[in-house]
Amino acid sequence: LASLLPYLEAVKIPQFGTVVNKGDHGDALFMVLEGEVRARVMIDNRETTLSTMGVGECFGELAIVDQGPRSADVIANQPSVLIKVSEGALRKMFAEAPALAAPFMFALTRVIAQRVRVTTKRYEDSIHFARTAGVAEK
Repeated sequence: LASLLPYLEAVKIPQFGTVVNKGDHGDALFMVLEGEVRARVMIDNRETTLSTMGVGECFGELAIVDQGPRSADVIANQPSVLIKVSEGALRKMFAEAPALAAPFMFALTRVIAQRVRVTTKRYEDSIHFARTAGVAEK
């Protein structure tokens, strides 16, 4: 773990503070070290929580890979300490410590794969619900 420290940045977020905003340029992954955050989107001016993340969980896995726009707001539910890994820090890790970067990327890939599976299941469930509700209305 000590060998990771040069590539990490600690970020303190107050309760109800914004970590990232939907649509902003993404270039970092965050891991929750202390506290709790939620990913949310606003639909018809109403908040929808996509996920609540506590200690040991991460977000921003797509942003560190593709530097695309953030897909949701992330707000601190309570005072939180996050570990930030920027895209630049990851590139530096690959250049200086590839033996450290490889397991990091493998773990990151597992997180992305798991999230795709969950999203696929939610999509299937929503289609099933829509079809069931449509049949019930007829």
